[in-house]
Amino acid sequence: ILNDDMSAALLQTTVSVADYADKSSSGHSVKVSVYDADGKLVSEETQLGTTVKYASKKTANLYYKGEIGGRVNVSSPKLWTAETPYLYTAVIALYDESGNLLDVTNQRIGIRSLSLTTDDEGHQTLAINGKRIVLYGVNYNEHDPETGLTLSEEKMLSDIKLMKELNINAVRSPGRALSTAFLDLCDEYGIYVVDDAAVSSNPYSDKEDQSI
Repeated sequence: ILNDDMSAALLQTTVSVADYADKSSSGHSVKVSVYDADGKLVSEETQLGTTVKYASKKTANLYYKGEIGGRVNVSSPKLWTAETPYLYTAVIALYDESGNLLDVTNQRIGIRSLSLTTDDEGHQTLAINGKRIVLYGVNYNEHDPETGLTLSEEKMLSDIKLMKELNINAVRSPGRALSTAFLDLCDEYGIYVVDDAAVSSNPYSDKEDQSI
């Protein structure tokens, strides 16, 4: 969430935690700190909420699923666009009830606002960080003529670089989710993604009145 003059950002953060202990734990906390592209700390470690709330039963009989959320402040953010894909690194740390570090991971993130605005002629337009943009996009299937649906990161990167050379700035998923590896590359190299939700359905039966 950016303020009106985009001089400060609130990062709405949700963290999922898997607890593989025999019994569900209590008192776990999650803290997040943010670093810029040069590795400089731009947001001190901030605790999300109070403590992680775990489910009472295991998921797939393997782990207790927990979740916690909160907001992290970033002052004077450098904003992400397809032309300037600036990424921060969020460091996410899990602590036990005594403050001992249990686990840590990181996630690269971009800061930007997305909105619909109306131009002088009354037409609705898409805006990134308050500025109108035009999408030049393609439908993208993660597919290789030799390896099929098994696509290497090198091949994904080759496709993205070719798109950038052709002034393509957006891709649409083909009715199914794109891989996180491809989405991470879109973040890094500057590609807008239209994530098409697969909400279509097929009939359970095609026998006239029995068709559903």
